[in-house]
Amino acid sequence: MSVSPSSPDPGRPAAGEAVVDPWGPADPGLALTAAQLAACNRQLADRGIRLRLERRGDNLGLRGPLPRPDAAAGWQVQRLSLGLRPDRLGLARALLLLEQVQQELQRDTFRWDRWRRPTTTAATATAAAPPRPAVATAAAALLPPRSGRRSAGLPASIAASGIGPASSSGPAGSGRPAGGAGPGRSARRAAPPAATAPSGTASGHRLRPRRGSPAAAAGPPAGAIAAERSPLAALLEQFELAFFAEARRRRALAGSRSTWQAAYQPYLRRLAGLAGAESLSLELLERTLESYELASRSRQQCAIALAALARQQGLDLPADWNERSAGYGLHRARFRQLPSDGRILALVEAIPNPAWRLVYGLMATYGLRNHEVFFCDLSGLSPDGDRVLRVLPTSKTGEHQVWPFQPDWVERFGLACLGEQTAALPPICTDLRHTTLKQVGQRVAEQFRRYSLPITPYDLRHAWAVRTIHIGLPDTVAARMMGHSVTIHTRTYHHWITRRDQQQAVDAALARQRSA
Repeated sequence: MSVSPSSPDPGRPAAGEAVVDPWGPADPGLALTAAQLAACNRQLADRGIRLRLERRGDNLGLRGPLPRPDAAAGWQVQRLSLGLRPDRLGLARALLLLEQVQQELQRDTFRWDRWRRPTTTAATATAAAPPRPAVATAAAALLPPRSGRRSAGLPASIAASGIGPASSSGPAGSGRPAGGAGPGRSARRAAPPAATAPSGTASGHRLRPRRGSPAAAAGPPAGAIAAERSPLAALLEQFELAFFAEARRRRALAGSRSTWQAAYQPYLRRLAGLAGAESLSLELLERTLESYELASRSRQQCAIALAALARQQGLDLPADWNERSAGYGLHRARFRQLPSDGRILALVEAIPNPAWRLVYGLMATYGLRNHEVFFCDLSGLSPDGDRVLRVLPTSKTGEHQVWPFQPDWVERFGLACLGEQTAALPPICTDLRHTTLKQVGQRVAEQFRRYSLPITPYDLRHAWAVRTIHIGLPDTVAARMMGHSVTIHTRTYHHWITRRDQQQAVDAALARQRSA
């Protein structure tokens, strides 16, 4: 594969054309520095990705080896304009689009005509609202899916704007790449009835999207969409983009998608549903929180999501917000439902498949989340290993190390074989280009139901946590091993931690009395 000097970007506007910025005025507070851009490119290089982000004037774009636009054999180092502002929100969008281009290159489905974006001159901009640059539907396909089979993408205000690859390499009019998945599929399902965009520019180029493309299914042009959008919808859109623009989110994109899908998106949807035509207010936040049952995990997670939104918007929450949101963790009714160690050891016999027995044993011994079983460095289980597992950075909460409790369960469940034979685990797809952490976790839960186990996978994790409390492991250490904060740990296991602390105080008092 030959690489030649870069060629002009086929998607750049012609000389003399003024491109209207569809994203509105730039926000100086989100300015992107050269150091931040360089850091992103270093991370791409570390992952073996040859594409790079670059700033050219007031736009962000991609540069790297791409198929020749003239359909000739070989690749060239070329530029692909994304039409994104050079700020941190634009960087978040650009990274998502780069992932999309990378996937298309790996699947050999990249087509230049799907990424060229139409331009609008200043003369025609006053006559008709231009469609947004052809990049947002690609971003939509890379943001968290609504479920295991559909892509949620960006908020509807962006997803409906027709941004993204502008054609299909699948069956005629299918709107999706060959292979059955892609941004067109989601856009076609979720988009309103097709409408043609305004046509006609100074050069006579028609802006009507190709039939069957995501842009064709995008509905009205951007100007009409902006007029119909509520202030709250625009605010939630910016909150979502800011979420993915955070540096820690970009470092673990797969985990960030899973976090957004499970811990933010459902609660913001309810907020929007309760709002109607209202704008964001403290009263709306409180009404959304109160719509969840007391002492429920959903109520606590809703409070966390709404608090993050309030911080971004500069809203001061009530002083008792944390108390009103209490409920994360095990419900009072479940205190006595956690399985004992003896029951955990007995229930493994109900699993006929040896591979799924190993999954069960890993979760029971190390307190792993469902998906973490398949995103672990298991080399510590080898004969000369230290029995310590390393959860990989691609997991939900990033890299952390876990010790076994009880240590003798490594032999009891036959886990030592995994140190040299990771293939002994079930053949689950862990390629995050084709699946999500949530989907991997759902496979584990499905198997527990299939084998009619009277416990859930998370019961094993909770039992591990309670076991460390009884053993006397410091809460800070246990929280780090579980991959969550000390605050979450103490709130979730408050019942057992309080009992432990009280027992320790009683034992100390009795010891002093005996020695007196």
